[in-house]
Amino acid sequence: MAPMGPRLPFHLTLVYNLMRAVRASGQTITVINAIYPDVVNPILAKVHLNPTCGIGDLSNNVPALRKAIAVHLHVAVEQVEVRLVMARYVSYWMSRRSVMGTPFHFVALVNGENVTPRLDTAAIFAQVPTTFKRIGGPAGLLMTAASGMVLIEGIVNRTPCLTHAPGPHGLPGGYPVSVDGREVAVVLPDDLSMEAALSINQAGLRLDGIEKIDPDGTVYFTEEAMALLKETLGYECRRMPLAEVEYWAQELRTRYLAVGQQVD
Repeated sequence: MAPMGPRLPFHLTLVYNLMRAVRASGQTITVINAIYPDVVNPILAKVHLNPTCGIGDLSNNVPALRKAIAVHLHVAVEQVEVRLVMARYVSYWMSRRSVMGTPFHFVALVNGENVTPRLDTAAIFAQVPTTFKRIGGPAGLLMTAASGMVLIEGIVNRTPCLTHAPGPHGLPGGYPVSVDGREVAVVLPDDLSMEAALSINQAGLRLDGIEKIDPDGTVYFTEEAMALLKETLGYECRRMPLAEVEYWAQELRTRYLAVGQQVD
């Protein structure tokens, strides 16, 4: 799968318009974004329009990861907790192939005790795309929905929980978070600073084709990621100001349709 970054205009346009409508309403509204929140949320945070947090991405892999740890250590899965810092690109491939060597931070706890030093992380992660792999199709969508509902129930029913979420409060990438009503707080492992977590996730965004995000929300795409769309669609956008997102979404749609007509 090619990096998702160059297709950002499709994802960003809808959420950008939604958040402008939320601002215009004058109401305090909790918004949970399921559309590429690793990148969309931090872009909109630059102009104070970010959703509360996202759902999906790294959190979808956590149940399989907990199960792999439980089997390896011969303990009940209910005793196992995970703290995972990881961007979408890495979490996507985590359920499909080895991600060792990519940017992430992983801590495993059993009954609150850090057992990470006792684990072969590569072997544990290898179980996710094999023995405990995520499934696709309708069943896979239900799994993703169940993952998201943990966070949604924490907010709607004010049920305290600790889970994982991408883009909390406009941060890039994904983090462990605590949820209690409308409060969503990042809960990093003791051995990881926020500065280090941001560095990990910003590196993950670059793997997904996002070079950097300017303070005004302008996005710069990596040359490597854009090269594929340039080759296949004749589309190239290395720099996208937030005000131009709808233009680039329409341009990208036109290019896709043109290629589709050639195939037909």
